Amino acid sequence: MPLSPPLHATPARRCKRTLVAGAAAALSVTAGAAGDVLLEGSTVAKQIMADMPGIANVVIGGGLKNCSSFNGATNGANCAKDWADILAQDPAFAGLTMSKVVFDPTYTLPTFTYTINAKRIATLNALPSHLMSAATKAVLTGKLNARLADAGKPAPVALSFADFDGGKPLYADGLAFWSNGNHADWLFVVGSMCGGVNGDAVPNGTLCTLSDANIDAVAAGSFVVAADREKVTLVLRYMQQQLGPVSLVYRRSLAGAELSPNFRAYFRTVKLAADGTPPTVGITGGLTTTEVAALRHTFVDRKLAATAASRKVETRSVMFNTDPSSVDLYNAFVGAATKVAGGQRPTIGIVTASAENPFFDRDINYYALKSAGANVVWLPVDGGLRRAIDAADCFNAPIYYTSYANTAAAGSHYHMDQAFPDLADQQQVFCANGAARFNTTLQQLHGIWFSGGDQARHLESFVTRDAGGAYSKVSAQLQVLRNRFNAGQLVVAGASAGDAVQAGGQWKGKTVPMIAGGDSWQALANGFVDGSGPTIEGTGSNGIRYPGGGLGFFSYGALDSHFSIRAREGRLVRLVKESGLDYGFGVDENTGLVVGRTGADGRTTMTVLGAGGVLVIDARGSIASGAINGNYQVQGIRLHYLSAGDRLDIDANGSLSVALSIVAPAVPVVPGAAVVRVKRVQESGTGNFVSMARTMALSGAATAYGTTEGTGGQSAPYYGFTLRRGSGTEFRVRDDRLSYTNVLLDVAPCPGNVCTAPVQ
Repeated sequence: MPLSPPLHATPARRCKRTLVAGAAAALSVTAGAAGDVLLEGSTVAKQIMADMPGIANVVIGGGLKNCSSFNGATNGANCAKDWADILAQDPAFAGLTMSKVVFDPTYTLPTFTYTINAKRIATLNALPSHLMSAATKAVLTGKLNARLADAGKPAPVALSFADFDGGKPLYADGLAFWSNGNHADWLFVVGSMCGGVNGDAVPNGTLCTLSDANIDAVAAGSFVVAADREKVTLVLRYMQQQLGPVSLVYRRSLAGAELSPNFRAYFRTVKLAADGTPPTVGITGGLTTTEVAALRHTFVDRKLAATAASRKVETRSVMFNTDPSSVDLYNAFVGAATKVAGGQRPTIGIVTASAENPFFDRDINYYALKSAGANVVWLPVDGGLRRAIDAADCFNAPIYYTSYANTAAAGSHYHMDQAFPDLADQQQVFCANGAARFNTTLQQLHGIWFSGGDQARHLESFVTRDAGGAYSKVSAQLQVLRNRFNAGQLVVAGASAGDAVQAGGQWKGKTVPMIAGGDSWQALANGFVDGSGPTIEGTGSNGIRYPGGGLGFFSYGALDSHFSIRAREGRLVRLVKESGLDYGFGVDENTGLVVGRTGADGRTTMTVLGAGGVLVIDARGSIASGAINGNYQVQGIRLHYLSAGDRLDIDANGSLSVALSIVAPAVPVVPGAAVVRVKRVQESGTGNFVSMARTMALSGAATAYGTTEGTGGQSAPYYGFTLRRGSGTEFRVRDDRLSYTNVLLDVAPCPGNVCTAPVQ
């Protein structure tokens, strides 16, 4: 039986923005049939929300469709008007002119230079020992004094970093482009080198050819980030020099085996200096990330006055956003905070700490919430500021920021205190006097928003590890937030990483963990490892969890984001079951789980708002066996997939009940309907699991069976996912909307790696 198309399936990859060196009412939107059912579901959800005793959380799965200035001054995606009109008509931008706003995907940084002199060498030697040891200072002092005495080198004034370092610095980084490059540029490179293939869905066996013609096509191409054209071309020429003008498999053979070398892996390993040869060690060679940050900060030339006057901002409007789901989600959060504020305009704090460079994400989040009708304060916390506060060393906050930003980072982030001097100043204010201003500000918030990125970075902004490596040292700031939240004085919301980090606390004596990485097959086949800080997405071979939880604002179960499109069902099932929890909640993109305050009867009501759904994992009564050697299996998981207007209640005893909205009609079982069969059921980017369930509903089948067959890297072993109707199963489908409850799930490796569908 053909598979129904995935719901709301849009490729989720890298952001569209790139750093380059050198109470608003929603607009009415015309809707067709699919829009009508979404609108009806939204109306029901809003009634459920209105009946709640208050809203505690808005948990958003990421993938919001935003009206952002970096998509162009005219005809911008999801924008009802051009930006000249938006700036004039949206009160959030009062006083902003077109000349102060960024309208393309690149954010140009200043050009930084370095000077070596005796005064700066003395400053280096005065750094605290926890930033640089005495032995390292002595070695660097010797090298720097030798550089001053070397008449054969350029005068040590206003040096480029290459000249300051004395080696050949990294210029073209294959991994950085692959992980953080502009999406359109990446698609162009993969298509040019690999026979026109779509990089978001590369079939096994695809060949990529290192021919002059292909590389010349890349070199002549039009890149969104112009500076990346030369760097990518350099990487490709180097690959050709090393391997010859050969054809490499993109990643995996037709049979699904990962080959070596392959185009993807080799490209990601290439790191080159500007002359096309590997970088060589200079003065920074052998230094830790913190020591490099300290060295560069000490010797960089200051240009703060000029930068402060010229810094442009990226803007984002909710008032002129044409996507009704995203508008609903922003407005639900701001509306809930308004209720907490007694009907007055609420004060909302935003946290962008999950980004490698939190300064970069400040503007768009700030203006989005302001456009949605809130008074907004950016909270300039990150893992670096946390360390500065803990060390009572605010003077060196820029060094801590730089060190943390470059920890397990795909990009390079130096001297952001000069690129964003206004934001660096705010860090100083929030750090000073034992973070007194920070604490006072938190006491005044009615809502807090956690942005997307890496949830481990959010966690490390508020919690410090103890000597044993456990995240046990809760900051005074997090305690303030928890106190306000528990008193009903604070609404917590977030998207993507801001979804996952809300989890934590205790559920029936079990700690609710935070999920942080790995795909479903990795979690099933290899198990989980405990997280220990930031990671680059797509690296590693296990699931990643934080057993002590996230920030502790949602204790009903584990949370996951980008759920259906990234096929995260398997990893959430295993995390919930292994952690001894009853429930897990996987939130789709552009979708929110709205969580009510617990009522006087001990009941908590939740509903769904937005374009997709929330998969609720109910592990009560399920049975699991096997370990991390590919034998893990679980039977009897109960699934509930809720979309806009559906309702979930958890009573005082922790029991769960689901009521599907009557907006969509029920779909009964059809006797004799064939088993639905699907491959690639856990392949990220496909949405195949939710599509399998939809096909099962529409066909009336009693059983559906999906396997990991056909997905590269998921073949040893293959896993089978069996969905079965049982007592109380209910499906509702209308247009592109799907809801169901009480569907049973079994997950197991295929015996002998041969997958056989169950008999109907």
